[in-house]
Amino acid sequence: PDAEVRAAAGDNGTVTIEGYAVVWNRYSSNLGGYVEQIDPAAFDDSLANDDQIASYNHDYAAILGRRSADNLVLTKDGTGLRYSITGDASDPDVARVAAKVRAGSVVGSSFTFQSMPDGETWSYTTEGFPLVTVARAALYEVAPVVWPAYLATAEDGLAVGLRSLAEQTGRPLDDLMAAARAQQLRQFLEADTTERATPGADLDTLRRRLRLVELNA
Repeated sequence: PDAEVRAAAGDNGTVTIEGYAVVWNRYSSNLGGYVEQIDPAAFDDSLANDDQIASYNHDYAAILGRRSADNLVLTKDGTGLRYSITGDASDPDVARVAAKVRAGSVVGSSFTFQSMPDGETWSYTTEGFPLVTVARAALYEVAPVVWPAYLATAEDGLAVGLRSLAEQTGRPLDDLMAAARAQQLRQFLEADTTERATPGADLDTLRRRLRLVELNA
């Protein structure tokens, strides 16, 4: 299915911007020696209990919608988590983003989340590459973006993604980061015979965790 971001003029001076923030069970790009996928039920609790926002390029100064304001709708389907922003066409942020989407300059989406303490499991892809599956997480934000990728630097993103594995295995985070850079994370997973549940980490450590979503089917 077509998962591109779209924008269209609506009634009563509104503009609608929509797309898929998340695609279920789709491998991310190589995040530093491992890949990630999102389970379809990962955000169920968060969608039932939390308030999410939409912004442009993860810039909270350019907020486009909010669920509690009824101008952001998040809908699950068989493909992923779809968002629909109904913004005021007179809002400069809404107008400029809609124009960029229509022009084809903005075609991607991203999202911000934090995994719950028991919300990740580590395993392997069919090719034997380390894989983390996010099964339970808090969703904070969805965003049409120019480049759907990390907000943080590559090193920060690597440290965030591997902290749960460090806590799970008792290995120093620096060792795991070095192994990830050398594409040798598998040895740590194979050495871990415990259940691969993920202990929690604090918000300061996890920060804004973003994942690249390939949107072209």
